Amino acid sequence: MESIKQYLNKLEHLKPIPAGVEPFYHRDNNIRALIFDIYGTLLISASGDVDEADVNEENLRAALKASHYHLNNGAVGNNGCDACSKMLHAMKEAIGKSHAENRANGNHHPEVDILEIWREVMKQATAKGWVRPEQDADLRTFTFVFELLSNRVYPMPGMNDLIKSLHRSGKPMGIVSNAQFYTPVIMNFLIDGEVQERETIEYFDPELTVYSYLEKRAKPDTRLFEKLTPVLKEKYGIAPHEALFVGNDMMKDVYAAQQVGFKTALFAGDKRSLRLRKDHKHIQRVKPDHIITKLAQLKEVTGIWTSRI
Repeated sequence: MESIKQYLNKLEHLKPIPAGVEPFYHRDNNIRALIFDIYGTLLISASGDVDEADVNEENLRAALKASHYHLNNGAVGNNGCDACSKMLHAMKEAIGKSHAENRANGNHHPEVDILEIWREVMKQATAKGWVRPEQDADLRTFTFVFELLSNRVYPMPGMNDLIKSLHRSGKPMGIVSNAQFYTPVIMNFLIDGEVQERETIEYFDPELTVYSYLEKRAKPDTRLFEKLTPVLKEKYGIAPHEALFVGNDMMKDVYAAQQVGFKTALFAGDKRSLRLRKDHKHIQRVKPDHIITKLAQLKEVTGIWTSRI
C-alpha cells in the first residue's frame, strides 16, 4: 500500500467549476437518513465520473512502473509504447465483452470488476511477452495507481465537515455509487488520512453501502437503491420518503432514486460532473426535491444548521 499512499499524498488540488445553476432548496424536517453518490458529488472528479476516465499510455506506463511490472525489450516502438497501446485496447475489449454478455442475460446496466478485467489483460500481456512481472509485482497497486492517474479526484469543498456534522446529528448515512475496490480506500484517506484496504467508509453504515462493482450492476439500475429499503425500515424504522439521495446525475441519481421512493437532491456544484440529461425521455418530467450547489447547503435542508448558507 506504500506506493498507493505516495500517490494519494500527491493528489492535485482541484476546485469545482461553477455550473451556472441556481440552487433551490428548503428545510425538510422529515429527512431522517442521507444516501450519497461519490464521484462528482462527494468527490471532485476530473473526468466527471468513474466510468469516464481519461485512459492513456503515459498513465499506463507510470502504473506499471509503480507496481513493478517491467515492459520487455521491444515493447516500446517508434510511436510510443506499443505494448501499452495493445493493453489499453485489450482492456476496452474485455469490458465491452463483459457488458455484452451481461446485457444478453438481461442485465441492462452491467458493471465490471475492473480488477478482474486487468487480471485478464495482465495475464494476456505476460503470455505475449509485452510485460514481465517482477517478484513483487502487485496487480491491485497497478489498478489503483492507473485509476488515480486517469481520473484525478479531490474532496468536494465541505465534504469532511458535512460528513462529520451529519454523523454527530445521528442521521444514518449510506452510499450508492458506481465504484470500484479503490473507491473506499480513496474516501477513507481523504476523511481520516489513513490508507486501509477495506470496503467500508468511515461514518457510513456498511449495511447502507452499495457499490456497483460488487453487484455487477451500475446506476441507474434501481436494484442498487432497492437494497437499502429493507435496511432503512428494519434497522432504523425509516421509510423511503424519509431518506434523501444526493447525486450529480439526473438519470443515474435523481430518476433512479425516485423510482424507489427516495427524496432527491441534485448536486449542481461542479460543471465537470453535472449531468442534466435533458434529452433523455425518462427525465422530461423528473424534478429533484432540492438543487444544491454546495454540500454545506445540506445542513440547512436537514435542519442541522439553520443559518442561511
